[in-house]
Amino acid sequence: MRMVKSLSAALLLIILVAGIPAALIMLAGNPLPPLEVLQGMMSQPDYGGKLLFGTFFPLVAWVAWATFAFSIIIEIPAALRGIKAPQIRGLGPQQAFAAALIGAILFTATAGSLAGAPSAQATESIAPTQTVSAPQTISEATATPSTTQAVQKADTPASKLPTYTVQTGDSLWKIAEQHLGDGTRYKEIAQLNYDKIQPDGSTLTQEHWIDPGWTLTLPADAATTELPATATRTVAPGETLTGIAQEALGDATQADAIFDASTSTVQEDGQHLTDPNLIQPGWKLTIPTETTAAAMTEAPAVTLPTTPETPKPVVETPAPAPEAPAPAKETQPDALAGMGIAPTPAVTKDAPVNTQTNQAPAPAATTQEAASAEVLDTRTIGGLGAIACAGILSVLGLLRLRQRRRRQPGKRLNMPSGDSATVELQMRAVEDPLLVADLDAGLKFLAEWAQDTNTALPQMFSARVAQDEIAIYLAAPAELPAPFIRAERDGTVWTLDASAIPELNRIPSAPYPALVTLGQDANSAHIMVDLEFIGSLNIDGTAEHQAQALNAMAIEMASSPWGEDLQITLVGIAEGLPAALRTGRVRHLDDMDTLLTRLRGKVKATEAAFAALGVSSVEEARAMGTDAQGWIPEIVILGTTPDEPARTELADLVSRIPRLGIAAVTAGQLAGDWTLSLHDHSTATLAPIGLQLTPQMISDPEYAQILTLLATTEGLDAPGPDWARNIDPDEISLEDLTTQDEAEAAAETPVRHLEAVPETVVFDAESTEIPSAVADEPTISVDASEAAATVRETADPEVALTQAGAAAPVQADEEPLQGATAAVVREVLGEETQEDLDPIICILGPVVVRNIRGEVPTTAKQAVSTATVARCTALAAFLALNPGASSESFHRAFWPNQDPAGKTASSNRNKLSNQTRNWLGQDKEGDPYMPHAALEGYRLDDSVLTDWGVWLDLIGEDLAQTPTPRLVAALRLVRGQPFTGVKESNYAWAEVMRQEIIAAICDAAHELANRSIRTKQAANGRLAAAKGIMVDPTNEAMWRDAMLAEHVAGDRSGIEKMVTKLQTFLNDFEDGYEPEVKTQELIDSLLGRAVA
Repeated sequence: MRMVKSLSAALLLIILVAGIPAALIMLAGNPLPPLEVLQGMMSQPDYGGKLLFGTFFPLVAWVAWATFAFSIIIEIPAALRGIKAPQIRGLGPQQAFAAALIGAILFTATAGSLAGAPSAQATESIAPTQTVSAPQTISEATATPSTTQAVQKADTPASKLPTYTVQTGDSLWKIAEQHLGDGTRYKEIAQLNYDKIQPDGSTLTQEHWIDPGWTLTLPADAATTELPATATRTVAPGETLTGIAQEALGDATQADAIFDASTSTVQEDGQHLTDPNLIQPGWKLTIPTETTAAAMTEAPAVTLPTTPETPKPVVETPAPAPEAPAPAKETQPDALAGMGIAPTPAVTKDAPVNTQTNQAPAPAATTQEAASAEVLDTRTIGGLGAIACAGILSVLGLLRLRQRRRRQPGKRLNMPSGDSATVELQMRAVEDPLLVADLDAGLKFLAEWAQDTNTALPQMFSARVAQDEIAIYLAAPAELPAPFIRAERDGTVWTLDASAIPELNRIPSAPYPALVTLGQDANSAHIMVDLEFIGSLNIDGTAEHQAQALNAMAIEMASSPWGEDLQITLVGIAEGLPAALRTGRVRHLDDMDTLLTRLRGKVKATEAAFAALGVSSVEEARAMGTDAQGWIPEIVILGTTPDEPARTELADLVSRIPRLGIAAVTAGQLAGDWTLSLHDHSTATLAPIGLQLTPQMISDPEYAQILTLLATTEGLDAPGPDWARNIDPDEISLEDLTTQDEAEAAAETPVRHLEAVPETVVFDAESTEIPSAVADEPTISVDASEAAATVRETADPEVALTQAGAAAPVQADEEPLQGATAAVVREVLGEETQEDLDPIICILGPVVVRNIRGEVPTTAKQAVSTATVARCTALAAFLALNPGASSESFHRAFWPNQDPAGKTASSNRNKLSNQTRNWLGQDKEGDPYMPHAALEGYRLDDSVLTDWGVWLDLIGEDLAQTPTPRLVAALRLVRGQPFTGVKESNYAWAEVMRQEIIAAICDAAHELANRSIRTKQAANGRLAAAKGIMVDPTNEAMWRDAMLAEHVAGDRSGIEKMVTKLQTFLNDFEDGYEPEVKTQELIDSLLGRAVA
């Protein structure tokens, strides 16, 4: 029947396109006579009808045919790409008829390929009589008018849906707000009315303009929804959208929401709002409610009801608890054609924000507040998404940790510069490590549950990952445990409540190691597929686009936390990637024969193992008890299509049922129906489900800069700052101490033997006296009546922060110093609070700003806006460390993936700088702590200090000559690793400074430890080692200092504790990691002899 309809439509199309002009030519010929003949015909009566029938009617027919032919030309590319064609006013009937004919022709090809599933089709992995069943949820990104209406008709007949007649001044937003209770649901109305011919012959287009008198079909739940009041605003002379948004909603950034809500409103002068910078006095604007204004930044997709009696409106509360298990049912292949990956209700998770000192406790930021504070990027300029960026940066972070292990005192890490530094900044602004961690933890919890209950893993083929929700899509119904929440009645779609993931009893192998991002949907959610399940993914597009998409997949899979048990083989693409990443998961082959030989061996071994275990699938094998193996899948990424014999064999290997842990991603067609068609850099379609995406790709320049970025971690140490140039790189050895003891004994020099330092040691001195490195420098006196540090505890990074504030005794005859810096040190250490101090920005640990003098930002409900405070704190820290920043550097630091000369760039900078200026406040003279930008750029007033600046002042110009009490005071300022307790996207600019501060603190700690161990000042040695381990536990020199400090203190148990903690850290750092040779030799020496 489908074939008959398709052939009939094709025949009709040929007749209309070719037959009509042929008939006109044969019957009427040229309808335009010579000019002189036409003039004569026009000057006399047309008695014989020659003018009417020979010229006028044929011309009308030609024009009608031309408009239809033009509609055909517009509709064909759109139909092939699976998107809606642009709607042209006046051609509504022609385009609708053309779309229907083309759709009928293409229906046989698309539906037939799904129904007649070939042996290579990935979806047959469920069972011989089953195909992948798709949930009945359609997102804005996937729903075309035809699919939306088809599903709507299946649920509620169109004739029974409520309708509404458009009135003057209406907009889709206004109608949705009045009849659905939520303005953001205007897209549901739009989807129901595309291609519907209105009384004036027009149709609704993507611009969403509506005219009075039109009849619109509304969703089924419109009739029962309470109708909230609609807020409108008449534009007054001189007003702007941002001003109206600030006045009406309390947030100028909601101007975009007002614009979106008002664009389809017909104004009294007949015009529409088309330019946010051009509004006319007297125009009526729709003002979104507080809820809908926030939702505009991430409009939820439509979830259509499964039955007309129980419609499911979009809600903001978590989905109900799982129902009783639904019986498995056979599903039709055509369900795939309407499959969408749409967000479903889930618990909103607040992002962590830093705590601000001297302020009232602030509530957690709401979703609306976070949305208004900043627009989060989901992909870099080059095209990488948040999950891929998080993976690359985790690899980069690991490589830098290894760099720090190799770093010599006084040296610095090689850091990127130029374009590679810019790419790192862009990735840091996009990455979402918390989202990645939640997805990883949720899936591993599922694996642990499956192993404990001896339940086969659910057949997940896709996931939709967004900041507010994680949803997984199953090929067959399943019953999952909490914190998974049923989102579809048949058990094929589940959301994950990330806040309720329990702590794992053990860490199982990742259950879906081949999960990879293909792109983002219309709501910026990441759409992922399990390559191992679908078997083969074909990439269609230009050679350049194919390579960029394949590179992006390879990089993400090689760096994702769930891809640890994964082998990726690259053929004809990304040759330098394995050496650059150094993760051990990626290899490059040039020879297809070698690849096929390895794959044959893998298939043979897997089949034998499955037979021995009595399982039939990877899902069963990975759930076989607590000792289940990971079953490493092999993902082959082909940059070119192999020759026919190799292509045929590879297609057979990846298409076998059940799956044997082999999958392929190829440029071009290999096997199956799963195809990602790349139309351009911003548009792609995923078949067979018809999902429209913004594809994840990595541009050639970005790919090259990422390789350069990774290569910086291989070089030798870079030179350090001038103040560290004279540091002695040699460490004190146990032999040095022994020789020193023997020399003292030979000289009969009385030596004070130190006992082990107790938990609390109180010194009689009222203050730690810090002598100046320069005779005429102002004196500083730092109160230090508290206890000395005890390294046995403070060397533990987990407790170091709370106990590292203790000082060590110093010589009583040192001249005490006094000055403003002493007050700053006491303020930072929390020893006293002085109301007359100017703001102090503390970055040597959790980031806080003390002594705020201005107004705390609030939300529209007058609650403290913690998201805005966090953003202001980040800008204050940036300007304190980068005084005189230009507009470009300011913009690059906070919006690295946006054009600094873009449409909203200046307003974004002005908004954040104004908020920060108002928050910091003014000094006693009334001058702002953040002056307005002028020729000297963006900066803070000189009276605003940082603890890092004070730290450098204490160190002075030469660390080797810094008096010991100054070293003690400087290290006491350190409260933890720099820039901790912050939202990383606010501090993407801080990575270079973070590495510099870590190296500087370790240099100072090592210098103090060396001095203290030589002079047998165990308390100072313990303090130095504790601070060093706190900021850089990967630097084993700090651990060696701690062990020697315990040796000097005469505490063997302290040495043993240090050794145990080091071994624990190294095991957590990397399984099987061994101490450095120097460290192991010291441990053997210390524990192999009695403590004197």
